[in-house]
Amino acid sequence: MADLMWRNSATGEVYCWTMNGSDVVGDGYVGTVDTAYDIEGAGDYDGDGKADLLWRRTSIGEVWVWLMNDALKSAEALVGVVADTQYEIGW
Repeated sequence: MADLMWRNSATGEVYCWTMNGSDVVGDGYVGTVDTAYDIEGAGDYDGDGKADLLWRRTSIGEVWVWLMNDALKSAEALVGVVADTQYEIGW
């Protein structure tokens, strides 16, 4: 089931609501990311069956992934840099 991620636009703090349908069954702090980064997507980027978060800082082209274990960040990694800011992440 899909969970909800919340981000404080002033502090960069990220929190997760673990959902069961429309019911919140848990919540917690996930981490903090510089406010210059935006969430560009969520998907299973490491093949473990759980959604991960994709972050991008458009001004310098950095793309990062947060590998998630439910509401806990298990790792983060720089995916790469696309210096041309005219490119967008597509699906």
